[in-house]
Amino acid sequence: MERGELEVARAPSRAPWGFLAQAVSVLAASLDLETTLANVVQLAVPALADWCGIDLIEPDGSMRPIAGVHSDPQRQRLLDELQRRYGDQRIGTMARVTETGQAELVAEVTDEMLAGSARDAEHLDLLRAVGAQSYMVVPLRARGRLLGTMVLLSTHPSRHYGEDDLAAAEELASGCALAVDNARLFTEARDAEKRKDEGLALLDGLFANAPVGLGFLDTQLRYVRINRKLAEINGRTIDDHLGQRVDAVIGGDLGAHVARDCLKVIETGEALLDLEVTGEPVFPGRRRVWLANYYPVRMGLGGEVTGVGTVVQEITERKRVERRASFLAEASALMDQSLDTEVTLRNLGAIIVPELADWFAVDLLGSDQEIRRAAVAHADPAKTALGWELARRFPASLEDEAGFGRTIRSGCSELLPQVPDHVVDQVSGGRPEYAEILRGLGLTSTMIVPLRARGRILGGMLLAAAESGRRFNASDLALAEELGVRCALALDNARLYQERSETARTLQSSLLPPGLPSIPGFELAARYRAAGEGNEVGGDFYDVFAWDEAWAVVIGDVCGKGPDAAAITALARYTLRAVTLHEHTPSATLQTLNDAMLRQLSGDQFCTVALGRIQPEDGGRFRVTLSVGGHPPPLVLRADGHVEPLAQQGTLLGVVDEPRLQDAEHVLEADDTLLLYTDGVTEARVRSWELGEEGLVSLLEGCAGQAAAEIVETIERAVVGVQAGEPRDDIALLALKASVA
Repeated sequence: MERGELEVARAPSRAPWGFLAQAVSVLAASLDLETTLANVVQLAVPALADWCGIDLIEPDGSMRPIAGVHSDPQRQRLLDELQRRYGDQRIGTMARVTETGQAELVAEVTDEMLAGSARDAEHLDLLRAVGAQSYMVVPLRARGRLLGTMVLLSTHPSRHYGEDDLAAAEELASGCALAVDNARLFTEARDAEKRKDEGLALLDGLFANAPVGLGFLDTQLRYVRINRKLAEINGRTIDDHLGQRVDAVIGGDLGAHVARDCLKVIETGEALLDLEVTGEPVFPGRRRVWLANYYPVRMGLGGEVTGVGTVVQEITERKRVERRASFLAEASALMDQSLDTEVTLRNLGAIIVPELADWFAVDLLGSDQEIRRAAVAHADPAKTALGWELARRFPASLEDEAGFGRTIRSGCSELLPQVPDHVVDQVSGGRPEYAEILRGLGLTSTMIVPLRARGRILGGMLLAAAESGRRFNASDLALAEELGVRCALALDNARLYQERSETARTLQSSLLPPGLPSIPGFELAARYRAAGEGNEVGGDFYDVFAWDEAWAVVIGDVCGKGPDAAAITALARYTLRAVTLHEHTPSATLQTLNDAMLRQLSGDQFCTVALGRIQPEDGGRFRVTLSVGGHPPPLVLRADGHVEPLAQQGTLLGVVDEPRLQDAEHVLEADDTLLLYTDGVTEARVRSWELGEEGLVSLLEGCAGQAAAEIVETIERAVVGVQAGEPRDDIALLALKASVA
């Protein structure tokens, strides 16, 4: 604030006006509040008072003593003690003046006044010791606001204030109030300027040191300001940017693309946010990704667009991590699609080439410690064939100094950012022809990682760059190793699945007859299909074997699947074969099987069995003695085409000591067909529809005139077909057709 604005009114002609003239000069001399008030107080004492004090009202309404001086040091100490112990109540009328804004004059201070304003006896003693004779309290008012109070105190018996003194005091207070207000305004303006300077410095610091690229372009797309990070992103110095167009600085298609976006912001006045920008501005061949935001900068009352603000953040690493996670998830999903080794590796090669590499190959270590090629992939089919041919002509060995052999032997990954000649010589193992072919591939970088699963090294995986000119780094190797871990686990799972499937097939074949015997006068056919993918032993079984001068036909269904079911099946089949050596009726045979199951199995294991004894009779007829232990009764397709269910019941075997079992005799004529089946046939269902016994009867009626093999094939095809090729339960069928004599 200009000092000329400091106004002090002239004092009346009857007051000590020389003091007021001095006061005007003092008030104009400084805009520092504390200095100004201290000078005024020193001028007032002793010219107008023996003690002068000024209190200012703070923004929060509290009173702050600014200055207080007495000509007598002893009395000054007493006044200081009053201030220390009793706050702002130096003189009792100060609070009233502050409240009313009206000056007060006390020409003579009496003891009664002191006693009336004292808080306690000690307070009164201090007031008396000061020796106040007369005093004035005047408000400090400027520009319509009360700023505080000024107290003028006389302690000399010869000085008693009158109206002229009060007028002079009010004149002095008026000038003092203006000086206080001017000083306060000056201080506020100075502080605001300081805060502005500090704020600008802070903004400059934030702009310069921001971890993202910041810049400002004028409407001609020229750089006006840019921070260090954006200059680093563009691969230039800050000075190289200033005054230059953005497309000229960045260059190429990327520069033209950025310029178009910024021009669009200027033309539309709307921001473009979260734009993914890719390019190679600094290092050709090294693709980088940024997240760019362009926004209009408006200035002036009209809010006209004066330029474009840019915020650019590099997200190359983030995108690489995202892509890596996405790639691994996609690769895992592909490898999980099959438990076949060849399919698994083919799927993996299809996603790696050309996304990560130009070449992909996998060599596996066999049980004979020989290394064999298991997969090759390249975008060019001819080169894929070459990869297979090289493996055939120059197979890797565990003794190799480099390549697959070294990685599989050591279990350590091998990364070659470049492919030097001596490594080619090591891989070729001193075979010039092989080395020449390898050099002809134009390999620029290679990685080989071990395929390790469950503590075993299964082989190695190669990723190689050639046509793309890629240079693999440690990050690429980490991704390849992660792929290798997942690939190895998928391969080992496929191996375990194949071993389990083979075990299941071997065990299943041991629980079924290797072939059906030839029975004079009969045509036999059977079908068996385990539910699922064939890696579990099914619970259904059938058998046909000689029984004295007759033949035994049996079909059964044990509870569960897998090893437990295999154990029950083996017990049932071989017990039945053994018991028929001395038993001659189906019911007695099934009773013996029931006893054996109760002795050898737990109470929750059971099976159902249908056992028939077939004997030839005169006239080309056959007598069938049948007993059923909880199993669906067989059906007979008569020669005339109608189907006759052999209604017969019995109790599950392996549950109670005395199952209900009975023998029933039936006759098969020429061209009659006896069909035994398991509940996997009748319980074939689609949603709420089930084939059931009636559906099977209808299906069998349609097989009239067919051979036994055609009948079981027709039924199996129908049952599997209605379940979309995925039966939910095992299926066993056994058909015996009496031939025409």
